[in-house]
Amino acid sequence: MMSSCFSVLSLLLLVLVFCNGDSFQNPKDDVDELLKLRSSICYAAEKAGVPSALLAGIISRVSGAGRMLNENGYGQHGYGVMQIAEKHGADTKFGPFSRDHILQGAQILHDLMHSIHEKHPGIMMDQQFRGGILAYRVGVENLRPPDLIHSDMPEQQYANDVLRRTSFFEQQGFGRKECTNIQHEDL
Repeated sequence: MMSSCFSVLSLLLLVLVFCNGDSFQNPKDDVDELLKLRSSICYAAEKAGVPSALLAGIISRVSGAGRMLNENGYGQHGYGVMQIAEKHGADTKFGPFSRDHILQGAQILHDLMHSIHEKHPGIMMDQQFRGGILAYRVGVENLRPPDLIHSDMPEQQYANDVLRRTSFFEQQGFGRKECTNIQHEDL
């Protein structure tokens, strides 16, 4: 399922590049901080089977690549650069910028995408993919099929923003090719 998600993601990203959204706010400001995390992001993406650019897009959107965290690693919606909420089992023994924290978030995202696929098998693949992104923010139990279909809903603005950022970060060293060339050090 994940290999076909990469092609669905590419299609979604092409469509979103031409959409006019007002939530696309300066992902360029996050590039330097994300590049410091690139090895961890690529490692987590590979282990969890999700696109590394998507993880970079989420990290940028939810924590400003860590710039919006307080001194204890918390932000508005949870813990660490991935903003893992208590409902998803945020493990604070991992540092807020650590490879293990990013891997935990990547695994949660993968599992949510799979849950959407199981819960709504009749919807299109792009809606299942988008549903995983939405579930990461609001929880899979709070999603209904209309949330996955109607792109004008507030929840979809979040998904659209993450996907726009994902498209941007694919061009900034977070594509599959770039991540393949990175050596993952044992941290």
